[in-house]
Amino acid sequence: MGDIRYDISTAGLTSVATSVRLHSTAARAQGMHAASAARASTELCGTADGVAAALSRLIAPRAGTGTKAASYGQGCADVLEQVALIVSTGDEEMSAEAQAASANVRPLDSPGSRG
Repeated sequence: MGDIRYDISTAGLTSVATSVRLHSTAARAQGMHAASAARASTELCGTADGVAAALSRLIAPRAGTGTKAASYGQGCADVLEQVALIVSTGDEEMSAEAQAASANVRPLDSPGSRG
């Protein structure tokens, strides 16, 4: 069996998480603005109460979509940062244990040195 090897860039994961977080924050602001603008648009219907009511029914279930999507993105960024921390910590622990184990290993006698 071959050695299991991996190469995970924790700095890369953290960078992606930061980017996702920034975009999620912008998406949340845009989602809140869109929901506010949609609610305000019902007021522009004037005396057309039926149109305003229909527009309100259309908007209501969709008003939080942008902020919900942003929250999902935020959650993904949090997970990426946790993965980066776990991988980094795991690498440090494995390295320390490998060094400790190799310090306790005595070299084997070569076959020709036995009498």
